[in-house]
Amino acid sequence: MKKLNKIAKENGIPIVEMKMKGKQEALCCSVNNSYIIAIDPTKVKSKADLLVKSAHELGHCMTGSVYCMSYMPTPRERLENRADKWAIMNLIPVKNLKKALREGNTTLWELAEYFGVTEDFMVKALKLYNMWNGE
Repeated sequence: MKKLNKIAKENGIPIVEMKMKGKQEALCCSVNNSYIIAIDPTKVKSKADLLVKSAHELGHCMTGSVYCMSYMPTPRERLENRADKWAIMNLIPVKNLKKALREGNTTLWELAEYFGVTEDFMVKALKLYNMWNGE
């Protein structure tokens, strides 16, 4: 989280806790060319979950991949993928992933634990780097 907090601070992006209605767990808002990230602490399942949610939302900010429900010229899935890609490349750089594998971390849970992320997020990283065999 230190690295993410540093990136957010350097870019003037506050990360705040905010209770949200419904299924919404976290979001990135853009107002007057400034961003803010909100995370609902009651919906965070673990430290790894908080890290992944924070990185994903920061990815939206850092890539400009934000969307407005009333006007969406770019498909939402593409914007979500851009945010995930940024998050993966910052939390799990490919050189660090290769190092982890060389050190014997070969199962999904070992890799997720090594990087402090969720297993679902680790799968996304392995897919991005074409290292996922589906097991």
